[in-house]
Amino acid sequence: MIGMTKFIGPEYLVASAFVYLTKERFITFDNIYKYSYEVQKYWSNSEDIDAILTGRVNEDDLENFKDYYTVNDEASIVVLNSDVSIRDLEMRFIFNMPLNISESFRIVAKNFISNL
Repeated sequence: MIGMTKFIGPEYLVASAFVYLTKERFITFDNIYKYSYEVQKYWSNSEDIDAILTGRVNEDDLENFKDYYTVNDEASIVVLNSDVSIRDLEMRFIFNMPLNISESFRIVAKNFISNL
């Protein structure tokens, strides 16, 4: 049985992209949007995940997370701040999601990378 719908903000999507999708210190909006689409598609086909990605990946929606990310709307990229590690992202974002949701980000990223 599925519980209440979980609303997952763009900060969790971006953190997951840095943790699971890239080894770079930046990621393009294009790759984040494609990743977002694949995650939402995965969730809609899942019987045990009732979640929706909310918000947009832009400077306004990630304003409260500027300690982690710098958003460059003009260049269409998100940059991981130089003092932030992958472990920091895991501790703040990944480990604070329900396990099935954080695991789904990893699964989708693995498939996403293999299809590039």
